[in-house]
Amino acid sequence: MASDQEDDDFLGFSDDEGDGINSDSDSEEGDDAADLVQASQNTAADFGDIGFNEDLPNNTEYVQQVPEVEGEGQQQTTNFQEIPDSETLLYGAIRDAVIEYGYTRKTIGKIWDKEKKQKAAMNSYIVQSQYHRCGRKKVQVSYDSIAQIGMGDRTCIVDLARMLNLGPTTVWRLIKRKIIKPHSSPLHPGISEECKMAKIRWAIRLIMDYTIPQEPTYYSMYDFIHIDEKWFYLTQKNQRVYLANNEPYPHRSASSRTKIPKFMFMAAVARPRWGENGECEFDGKIGIFPFTNAIAAKRTSKNRLKGTIETKPVKSVNQIETRAMMINKLLPAIKAKWPPHEGEKVIYIIQDNAKAHILQNDPE
Repeated sequence: MASDQEDDDFLGFSDDEGDGINSDSDSEEGDDAADLVQASQNTAADFGDIGFNEDLPNNTEYVQQVPEVEGEGQQQTTNFQEIPDSETLLYGAIRDAVIEYGYTRKTIGKIWDKEKKQKAAMNSYIVQSQYHRCGRKKVQVSYDSIAQIGMGDRTCIVDLARMLNLGPTTVWRLIKRKIIKPHSSPLHPGISEECKMAKIRWAIRLIMDYTIPQEPTYYSMYDFIHIDEKWFYLTQKNQRVYLANNEPYPHRSASSRTKIPKFMFMAAVARPRWGENGECEFDGKIGIFPFTNAIAAKRTSKNRLKGTIETKPVKSVNQIETRAMMINKLLPAIKAKWPPHEGEKVIYIIQDNAKAHILQNDPE
């Protein structure tokens, strides 16, 4: 028997392929082989390998990356199949991707080639669009190149483009990109430090003395009247009106478009009063009074006879006219419209520092 086994080992045959005679040595080696197979199965189960009796994994669902125009790709579960450990897609996978995402076959092919290169380099699969790098480079303008230009040389796009050595269309694109921003610069009144201090002192004097340490509180100002002057033109060069469907256009004419008469008015207002139930007891509107004179016509014309009283605007509003307005019209209106239930009290008239205004210590 030993000689038969030696012949089988020499020829490289097993018992099934040899002489067909089972020996004691063959049975012992068969038991050893069975033990090795069982040990290998236990080892595979410990390390998570697929057992001999387990089914192969189902490849019908495979996680692929969604091609996007911007940003990184997001993982989604699709029905596109790929053979594991292979660089070949199943038949029709690219066609399904074209139908699913609406891209061309060329775009899907580029994304797949990029994925294969990243997979070969052991990198993560990232789809990032490079569309923002296409086209010519944008014109860049520094902050200093604009700030060093004088304000009078950049009042319009054409002037600014000439100072920057650019085209007007390029400057317009920079405005749309918000690299250059338009700004309307208002003209503010020039106030000196003395005027600022005078305004602050006047505001501080309106605070009630007994409230200064704890809670500074202003006077209620119910006994204050504010006056101011305003110019009004007799008419306007262009005036918008709304007409009926078949109404004719109005025809306006004047002797001169550049010399339209204008009138100055003095307006006076006070703080309104409200009752307990919310009704308005005094609206605070003292009145608005024009600086005009009633003059008799010196001669006859086609428009009026001699001696007809005409209203003429005051050509120059000075302190004399302001004093006459306050004495003849403003003070009588205050006496007539002031709430009677407040009784006798001192009323202060607040005015600005215009030269035509009378002083506080005016004798009249």
